[in-house]
Amino acid sequence: LQSINGAQQMAQQNNYSLVVYLAQKSDYHPGPAHFSKIKGIELALFTLNYPWVFFTDLDFTYRPRSSVSVQHTIDTAPPEASLIIQREHVICSCMHLWRNTNWTRDFLRQ
Repeated sequence: LQSINGAQQMAQQNNYSLVVYLAQKSDYHPGPAHFSKIKGIELALFTLNYPWVFFTDLDFTYRPRSSVSVQHTIDTAPPEASLIIQREHVICSCMHLWRNTNWTRDFLRQ
């Protein structure tokens, strides 16, 4: 619950909408559970039609004084960017930005 409160605080302070998607087993079964994220991202992008979606797992901790904001990342993203992920030594699936594009739709459906 604390992490949902952090996400809600971030949304309110930045004038964002907060969409909480609780995955069902049918969203990913028989594959691995981390694929359940796809349904929530698709809902926000293609049903609710947001131009960008910032996805985070529920263990997200909001730090309002972060040196790089989500909005700054969106504002400075190259026009061809459809997916922005964290810079780490492995691909991290817990936090990423998706732009509502045909590429994104095709990628998520594969």
